[in-house]
Amino acid sequence: MSWESFGPEVLALPWFDSASADSVRGLIDAAPQVSMVVLYQPDMDEATQLREAAVMLDLLAHDEADGLVIGARPTDALKVVEGGLVVGSVDRAELIELSPPAVVKAEALRGALSGSSPEEGCLTSLLARGGRLRWRSSFSSSAGSA
Repeated sequence: MSWESFGPEVLALPWFDSASADSVRGLIDAAPQVSMVVLYQPDMDEATQLREAAVMLDLLAHDEADGLVIGARPTDALKVVEGGLVVGSVDRAELIELSPPAVVKAEALRGALSGSSPEEGCLTSLLARGGRLRWRSSFSSSAGSA
């Protein structure tokens, strides 16, 4: 299995290239047949990402969310800084750290990117414009549903 095996309706892009909304907007606009966008990390285990993405693509086709992401609760201590001084801690209960792959409906991403700044990230653009992402710690196993 490879990223191309998902067919012409799926556009697979390296996660780091998706950091710029401008670059992704051009790729999506050039491929009107694309219905789903997969963001993957080239330097991570490709077989695991392909397996996750295959399950995520199937689930997202029947989900009202705009995208599916894999996340984990942060384990690092997060602090609040004001005027150069540490003044408190961040409550991590409502935070997640994202990890690839992510799968997003192309139509939702097209709409979000049309109003975004060139340097804004894809997922940031989507969320800033009311998009909804469903997360789990894994989609290819039953573990870790949020």
